[in-house]
Amino acid sequence: MRIVDMRRSDMEGNIKAFFKVETEDGLVIDGFKVMNGKNGLFASMPSKKVGEKFIETVTAPREVKDKLSRLALEEYKTLDAGGPQPTARDLPPMPPPQDTDLPF
Repeated sequence: MRIVDMRRSDMEGNIKAFFKVETEDGLVIDGFKVMNGKNGLFASMPSKKVGEKFIETVTAPREVKDKLSRLALEEYKTLDAGGPQPTARDLPPMPPPQDTDLPF
């Protein structure tokens, strides 16, 4: 799993950046956010607003969310420091999956 195409948010509020995640199988999921919460920065899963609540549209186990958050915050720090903003084109290709069966 890796972060691709992180872009700083120009919206006012708690959203600091938007990014995509590419899985080892090449699936790219859009809609992740770096948010500034009451306990600091964190990565937010893609979600949609239903009534007054936001509901995640992509779910993952806690271990995956923690790994994703670490990766996203490391990437955000380089973005926030004015470092280069890599895009999916700039990254080396991911190795092909070891198993040819699709999970769906």
